[in-house]
Amino acid sequence: NALILLSKIEQGRFSDYKLVNLNEIVDSSINLFADMIKLQGVELVCNYRAPFEVEMSFTLAEILITNLLQNAIRHNLPSGYIKIESDKKQLVISNTGKPLMISPENLFERFYKDSKAEESLGLGLSIVKRVAEQEQLDVKYSFKDGIHSIRLRNGD
Repeated sequence: NALILLSKIEQGRFSDYKLVNLNEIVDSSINLFADMIKLQGVELVCNYRAPFEVEMSFTLAEILITNLLQNAIRHNLPSGYIKIESDKKQLVISNTGKPLMISPENLFERFYKDSKAEESLGLGLSIVKRVAEQEQLDVKYSFKDGIHSIRLRNGD
């Protein structure tokens, strides 16, 4: 299904474009993952200084945020935290975690994954990257002092 989704994204098959408030999608996605977050004992902090709004496919926005949150939860430490921040120009999702075992340059490539988890195909972040490219968003990864961060920034 993930490969089919990538193909649909690349072929531009999503037409439900509108001004999307990504903060609202984060909030609804958090509700979907509430049990998973609670089970891992992860603390969640949201700091929205302003809505991060993007003209994009609503469906792709949901896929983008869902993949980012799922990664932040899955690759977190027990009793770790997730911090989500936004302003008018960007959205940043940060989480505690172990250092990567692969090169950060490969993180967004298909089938590259940092863990041996069988539930992971190594496609989540390649989907994130492809959606970001499709919607003219810059996506950047960084790791510093035990904190992984992925930043989405408006490209205009």
